[in-house]
Amino acid sequence: MYSPAPPGIGQPDGGRPSRRGRVAEWLKAHAWNACIRETVSRVRIPLRPPVPSREPKIQPLCQIDDCLDETTSRRPRAMLKQESKNHHFVPQFLLRPWEVEPRPGQRDLRGYWWDQTRIALACKVRGVRSFCFQIDLLTLRDHPLGRDAIERIFFGPIDTKGAAAQDVLMRQGPNELSGDQRCDFARLLLSLEARRPLVVNRLRTMLRDHLASELDADPEIRAAMVEQGISEPASSYLEKQHGSLLEDSALTIVQNLVENPEIGGQLINAHWGVRRLDDLDGSLVLSDRPLIRIHGYDKPGANWVLPMNPHAAFVACNDQANLAKLMGLSGQRFVKAVNVSSAAQAERFVFCADQSHEQWLNTHLRPKG
Repeated sequence: MYSPAPPGIGQPDGGRPSRRGRVAEWLKAHAWNACIRETVSRVRIPLRPPVPSREPKIQPLCQIDDCLDETTSRRPRAMLKQESKNHHFVPQFLLRPWEVEPRPGQRDLRGYWWDQTRIALACKVRGVRSFCFQIDLLTLRDHPLGRDAIERIFFGPIDTKGAAAQDVLMRQGPNELSGDQRCDFARLLLSLEARRPLVVNRLRTMLRDHLASELDADPEIRAAMVEQGISEPASSYLEKQHGSLLEDSALTIVQNLVENPEIGGQLINAHWGVRRLDDLDGSLVLSDRPLIRIHGYDKPGANWVLPMNPHAAFVACNDQANLAKLMGLSGQRFVKAVNVSSAAQAERFVFCADQSHEQWLNTHLRPKG
């Protein structure tokens, strides 16, 4: 069964709606509650990961519905809608260290990809804004805080705080991070996977369809609608009354993927390090899926690697011995292992600070078979 709808939303007595005009509001509450049903274990994720024991107090991150108040919810929604927008799934500050200067005063990224039409390695040289984005990737169809609320209110602070934590990590090392900064950087890493276009698009479609099927199959909702003389499926009736509510409900789950306490807790409490490289070791590349994860997050052999610039990478391991091994690898072996992993998991682009990588990229980006 669904959790009961909140008092005052089409349920003056806490039971079924007493008037037909309130059926849509009651269904709306049920649709939101469907996102936190106990039977949907993969989507029922509490707020924020646990923090290291040395810093037991930290404020949870604000999600978009935490920012709603009575005044905001009554505003005309048409006033808050924005035009289509490019949403970057890789923050631009992570891309900037791989910029090159093809001519004085101009800074661009060199992005390599496999051109299936030409059957050859291709290179796109453009500014950072021209890479790693999708139009309306995180855009809500209708929300009181605006269609860009997830990007602006949720992911915006993650990127700002994550960039500040990375700056401390690069300058002073992981031991100088405060508990809050450690959490900020962990959230940034989790967000890199959560806002991938593949993940977000699946939330829009598959989870939206799941919520619709749950609403349509619920016997209590079906009985209430029959009582009110409504014959169409509950999901169809709900979306007619409230626009694309189910799709928006599904999309907001991306916030909870970032706030996953199990994965976040493992990452925060793993052993962290920064591997620095010399010029003779070669340089690291970065892909448009920048976070490298090896083994499951709860496995003793779990490793996390994020290239932070061409000559430094963040490394986290559940096992301290594994961290020691990675930090003790020769620079050239470390660079090769990280670069091959980056190329293997690239969605499309691999970014290089120099052209010395073209030969091996031609091999590793070429489709197999």
